[in-house]
Amino acid sequence: MYNLNQEQSSVVEKIRPNDADFIVNSSGFYQATINSDNRPCIHFRNGPKGFLQVLGERKIAFADYHDLNHQGFDSKDRSSDQISLILMDYAQRRQLKIKGQFSHWSVNQQDLSLFKLTAPRTGKRLRGIIVINVDKLEWRACLDIPVRLSLEELDPQIYKIREELVRLRVENAKLRALS
Repeated sequence: MYNLNQEQSSVVEKIRPNDADFIVNSSGFYQATINSDNRPCIHFRNGPKGFLQVLGERKIAFADYHDLNHQGFDSKDRSSDQISLILMDYAQRRQLKIKGQFSHWSVNQQDLSLFKLTAPRTGKRLRGIIVINVDKLEWRACLDIPVRLSLEELDPQIYKIREELVRLRVENAKLRALS
């Protein structure tokens, strides 16, 4: 385990196979950009596993959908093409920070397949595709990150508890029958 007073971190400049696997299996990330007023703009993006795709050692992408709750990626809305993504691994108390420059590609729904991107949101208009040229990736592990499990991660643990509960109920019924 980690020392409570110590963080562990590693920085790389290209996406490695284990990084790519983590990225495409993520169902959400925090995204930070700078808006036209030079203020930070932070959003949470989510979708099914695979909505964030790795296109190469230094390139990732995701589909951008119109959402009234956040600013888009239009050039008038931003002062910089810099972007940071933070992908959380709450179960292992670590995060992957991805820093790079983004570009917004105008495309239609059919073009998503060219990028191997999924269309997770129904009822929202596709704005385009966000392509990020990755400058660096940083893994950071820290005990300050709370342990949180998704239902998918929790299910095997719940299954074990249910099996034990069934076993104990059967044993309890047998003991009651003896008295």
